[in-house]
Amino acid sequence: MLWLLLLGAAAPLVRGQSGEGLPCREEDDAPASFEYRGTQVTIDQSCWKRRLDGDCRELIKGWSTKWVSAEARKAIDRLSDDACLGKGIQAAAQARLQKLRVLCKPSSAWCGQAVPNSQTLTLGTVVADKMRCMGITMTHEMLHAHAGQLHATQCASDVTFSCDQSCFKKNTCQECAGGTCAPNSEAVHAALCKAR
Repeated sequence: MLWLLLLGAAAPLVRGQSGEGLPCREEDDAPASFEYRGTQVTIDQSCWKRRLDGDCRELIKGWSTKWVSAEARKAIDRLSDDACLGKGIQAAAQARLQKLRVLCKPSSAWCGQAVPNSQTLTLGTVVADKMRCMGITMTHEMLHAHAGQLHATQCASDVTFSCDQSCFKKNTCQECAGGTCAPNSEAVHAALCKAR
């Protein structure tokens, strides 16, 4: 009799383990495709959470459809925000803002990548490191992928870094690290973005 009771108590554990490997439920992780302000956003499977030990969790910090979706919405809002972006940059972005595709790829060397005018960007593993990526990655990469902004050789003339400064009051430009930049260089950065 005791053996039957023990067997009955163990049965739910066995059933619970059978859920391993199943996709996360929608309430655990939001749908990977949605529309926001006229933009069709698709989050590639490479960014999704995975069920591990019966629990839906992020296997890599910062990669989940909930997190990517929230950052995509903020970035789409910013590309229409004339408080930080110039009218020409906004117009260029709006011309390609019908869709956004987000991919994820393991990398500790870069926060994100995008080909100009491609409407597709890639997030690196390090994107959740706020000390290095500072939460600006999605907007920065969309300035490449949607507004066609290229990086200039010198940060002082780089419109994409300038928009980071204009919108976030900081950028990842390393040019001024040695104190060689002109006085008030941050304001010059922001003004360059606003003037475009």
